[in-house]
Amino acid sequence: DECAKVADQVLSVLDIRPGTSIRECENQLLVLLGFERFDLIKTLLANRARIWGCVSIKRAVDESTRDSVEKALMEDESGEGGKALNELRSRSGAEDWKGERMKTA
Repeated sequence: DECAKVADQVLSVLDIRPGTSIRECENQLLVLLGFERFDLIKTLLANRARIWGCVSIKRAVDESTRDSVEKALMEDESGEGGKALNELRSRSGAEDWKGERMKTA
């Protein structure tokens, strides 16, 4: 499926682990998506760590992969990765609490 292929390529470009600069990511996304989608590209770049982290954690097939993603988020030089991870943890904690509360109600 072409859409899934492009989505995987975009996720690969957004990956924060290789230390790719924001400018390099922008150039790669322009080639991949085209200049007519520049507004989308700006949004992707503004939320790079959050998008990559959330999708990568959800796609993780085992704990070591998940740990690797979480480590990369914590070590993200922009600080956005750590913020995204903390947000994910607080949301999942709130969802767990809500789920437990619904079971007892």
